[in-house]
Amino acid sequence: MGARPPVPLPPLAEQARIVAEVDRRLSVLDQVEALVDRSLSRCASLRQSILKRAFEGRLVPPSAEVTPE
Repeated sequence: MGARPPVPLPPLAEQARIVAEVDRRLSVLDQVEALVDRSLSRCASLRQSILKRAFEGRLVPPSAEVTPE
């Protein structure tokens, strides 16, 4: 194979700025991921709570208008 063509790189100051921006955005993504994980956990917990109440007959308050068949 032949020689590889040179790859142009930005100046070191620009490289440092790019790295800092990528780090900042990755940090934001980490925070979003943690928030999503907490939200999913909360959803699972709420789902279990709703199902438990439903099977116990405590999902809605008793009503005089509802008659069992």
